[in-house]
Amino acid sequence: MIRAKLLLQAAMASKYSALVSPYRQWVRKQQDAVDLRTIIMPNPDRIDRDLVVEIAELIFPGAGAELLEFMDLAINNKPFPI
Repeated sequence: MIRAKLLLQAAMASKYSALVSPYRQWVRKQQDAVDLRTIIMPNPDRIDRDLVVEIAELIFPGAGAELLEFMDLAINNKPFPI
């Protein structure tokens, strides 16, 4: 169970990282946005927000808070700011 929980948060951080990368092509970012929503939408109650922040902060300072914002946007069916 712990491994599955960690994998969910790690997958979110990975897709978020690709989505906000300045080196990623726009068309690929669109797929990353779909993938991130696909991870978040069926799992909002299973996502450990503290763990998401902890993992995302490894990407860059402030990424944890930003990923939580993306998560809230996905849950509320609003567009990502990309």
